[in-house]
Amino acid sequence: MTNSECNFSSQKVLDRLSDLLDEERLAKEIDEAVDVEAHNFQLKISPPITTSKFNRIVSSFVRNIYKTGLRLPIHLSDSAATAEAVYLLENYYQNEGSKGYDGALFDAVGTNIQSFELVLARLAESIKWVERTKYIKWVFADNFLNLDWKQQHHIVCCYLRQNKALLPAELYDLNPARLVDCFQELFITHMSTKSMVRQVLNAGRSQGA
Repeated sequence: MTNSECNFSSQKVLDRLSDLLDEERLAKEIDEAVDVEAHNFQLKISPPITTSKFNRIVSSFVRNIYKTGLRLPIHLSDSAATAEAVYLLENYYQNEGSKGYDGALFDAVGTNIQSFELVLARLAESIKWVERTKYIKWVFADNFLNLDWKQQHHIVCCYLRQNKALLPAELYDLNPARLVDCFQELFITHMSTKSMVRQVLNAGRSQGA
């Protein structure tokens, strides 16, 4: 890898990826609005909680968040909102010994309001996860995948050069061409590690204050 490979255009792409995928930006762009709508949602239900009540509430919860809590609002009909809620629960819900839609239903039906609130909180987390995934795919589609292979190769070379001290020797010594197809996963892992280190440092400073 030469200095010419780490050119301005490659640097600009890396800087933009870092900016768009920074954890604080993800929280601001995606999480905050979902959290606000989830917090403001009025859980108007009285025990015993039946299956029909459960479906009505999770449907209303998802419809409200999709309407006012997403970067790109989605207006769902009642049936579409129910289908979306069932999909999210089936694919993302997990609690102690409970998983999927049936697990969420088991955790909520016939129990107290607090248990249902926990189900809704996990449902909100699922929405944030899905929205983050879509956002990340858009970022890479718009800033990396739309470039030709040579440009992508230059970006990978620049990234490796910048992060040589942080990368395992086995990874750095690979031919950069072999990393072009998996650069998205590599960069996301890099950003996640960076965020984790920042959290640890912040926690250390708080304890030392």
